[in-house]
Amino acid sequence: MKTTFFITLVFLFYNMTSCAQTRFTEGVSTIGNQKFDITKSSLTVNNKRSWFVSSQKNKYQGPIPLPKDNYDMPVSKSDIHVDLDKVRSIVYQFLNNKKQELHNKNEKLGMAFKFETNGSLVYVSYTLFEDTIITLADLEQIDTALRQEIKATFSGQSYDHYIAVDYNFPRITF
Repeated sequence: MKTTFFITLVFLFYNMTSCAQTRFTEGVSTIGNQKFDITKSSLTVNNKRSWFVSSQKNKYQGPIPLPKDNYDMPVSKSDIHVDLDKVRSIVYQFLNNKKQELHNKNEKLGMAFKFETNGSLVYVSYTLFEDTIITLADLEQIDTALRQEIKATFSGQSYDHYIAVDYNFPRITF
């Protein structure tokens, strides 16, 4: 009787600790044929640290190159036009089966984009809480669809002086 009790207790403890583990590990992870760089923030917000995930197929790994003509006016966010509803729709499409649990956990997904001035999405990075239920496989699907379907348009004249522009997408709260 005692043996059965202890085996059950050990089994429950093992399952509880494995559930608490994250689905991400720092370093380079491969899913399908895509590699992602994953780092964990050293800062805590609301007692949680964040994961930063970016694809190695991103064209610009560091800052965007400066304009060749020494132009010093940044591109205004109001001059960058992105279909926000379409981005949300793509994210929700691949997380539809987790939407209720994401909502219950009040999860958030941050995304940063870089667009070349022809409108092509050439860089996407993601920010997630450390206890997220979103997986790297989910991000790989979202990343592929975003690169295929999302384009930016520009107004004004500042963007013509740049090779690419940064765009921080408003955080998605589930």
